[in-house]
Amino acid sequence: RLALCDHNSRNMRRFAAPNVQVFEGLAPDACLSWPDPHAVFIGGSGGHLSAIVTMVLQRLHANGRLVINLVTLEHLYEARTVLPDARVIQVQIHTGVPVLKMLRFEAANPIFMVTYQKQIDL
Repeated sequence: RLALCDHNSRNMRRFAAPNVQVFEGLAPDACLSWPDPHAVFIGGSGGHLSAIVTMVLQRLHANGRLVINLVTLEHLYEARTVLPDARVIQVQIHTGVPVLKMLRFEAANPIFMVTYQKQIDL
């Protein structure tokens, strides 16, 4: 984790991203003291996906966006249970690899992207 935080901090300095903050910890507990977000990206849950999404939904600003990348059907089901109205797309990436003097494409595992936008509270 520390290496990832260091990497992110270096990239923020390198690409001048003063409006981005890096926090280290495990969600959802580590997120409790953070400011309410306008956008959240979840790329891993450590087995706490439902709890993380529930906490995000409670704190996400109106019109805020949530994006979740998932690789298993079980996590997709879990996300859809908590976010039944979310949009789901599947992304498949292929990498070109040489075969003799030709090129073929080798498939990577599919990724499910779940996107949700919180509606304005009236």
